[in-house]
Amino acid sequence: MIFNPDSDSKACAYKFNNNIIIYEIDFSNDTLTEKYISGKLEPNSVRNFIEFLFIDENKLYFLDTYKLKEESDEEKEEREIIETEKRYLLSLDLSDGSFEVLNDNFRGGANCICTLNDRVFFNDYAENRIYTTDMNFENEATILEYDDNLSIKDISYDENTGEFYVLMATYDTSVNSNAVEGNLYFIDSEMNCEKISMPSEQILNFRLTKEYFYYMVYDPVSYGNSPRGMACIDETGSKIYRVKRGEMSEPELVFDGRGEIFYSNFEVIGNYLYLDYMQLIKMDSMAWFRYAYSTARINIKDKTIKWLNLD
Repeated sequence: MIFNPDSDSKACAYKFNNNIIIYEIDFSNDTLTEKYISGKLEPNSVRNFIEFLFIDENKLYFLDTYKLKEESDEEKEEREIIETEKRYLLSLDLSDGSFEVLNDNFRGGANCICTLNDRVFFNDYAENRIYTTDMNFENEATILEYDDNLSIKDISYDENTGEFYVLMATYDTSVNSNAVEGNLYFIDSEMNCEKISMPSEQILNFRLTKEYFYYMVYDPVSYGNSPRGMACIDETGSKIYRVKRGEMSEPELVFDGRGEIFYSNFEVIGNYLYLDYMQLIKMDSMAWFRYAYSTARINIKDKTIKWLNLD
């Protein structure tokens, strides 16, 4: 599902029937309107799938990707069947349901990250780079190139300053703990990219507020092995730090779970941390984490905690 930024009550979603159908949902009057039926562009395809990119000026931009099979031209007793992929970039006018093919051979191996300041940002994981285009998907420019072992872990945008931040971190920390890295990059309005000098180069995620960078670093604590034989590890030691933006003073430890409170994710709103609580289960010689469907709200100033249960 993708929400329409130009409306408080509309979104787009798709579902599978004989074909994939895109609908516009209007929550204000509880209606579902059919807008696009896939399959028309390549009627002989074996399967296809839809990927939403963004909505701009009431137009939905998306990829309609088709898997095709064809016989090889080589002379053999049994011709080889070759599977190919074709990606169409389309815009769909949500006011009347008309669509336009913008590109009938859009490159694979890239995902749309976001749109900012009349630019579209892509993560090209096939070529290990972040690049940008204008809103017509033209005037492409590479912003950042990264190593094979890295991926985008977090992004954040400051609407007040126009600052865009990207965290590039090791995507599989279990392979080689000594090689774990995580660095924060700043992209300005001119599409210049600069690495930020943070107190650690092993940051695994971060949150941005008006005054601070809140972040967690790689600081693993092992609790044994799970029933599946995998290591049960708290990668960050359940600690959250912060530093002031622009100053990079000594990091302040704002939360320490002390081996008692674990979490999979956190958010910062005002003076509060919100933690998605994870429960550590220990049984005989085994240990594992499971979702507890509970949120811990930490008051940073008062050092108090309140539990927000979802049951």
